Amino acid sequence: MLFRSLLEDTAPTCHEKIRIYAGNGMPEGDVEMWLLCLREACETRDAGRLVVALKEIVLDYSPSAHLLKRVIAPRSGQVAAAAGQ
Repeated sequence: MLFRSLLEDTAPTCHEKIRIYAGNGMPEGDVEMWLLCLREACETRDAGRLVVALKEIVLDYSPSAHLLKRVIAPRSGQVAAAAGQ
């Protein structure tokens, strides 16, 4: 049942296992805003901001515990260093 609902808004491609989403999607202005946000996070090498942005864009995205630990650990160190100043 779930598989069928996933196929409703897709179109086939030349590869049997690859489909193209053909639903309404996100408004163009929102796409541009998110792309800018993702680009800035990548340029500043801010993995935490990148993961949060991906989570907001892709509602079903669930980063692994390993990734979350890697992202949170550097931020905790930055907070501790800033508090010590």
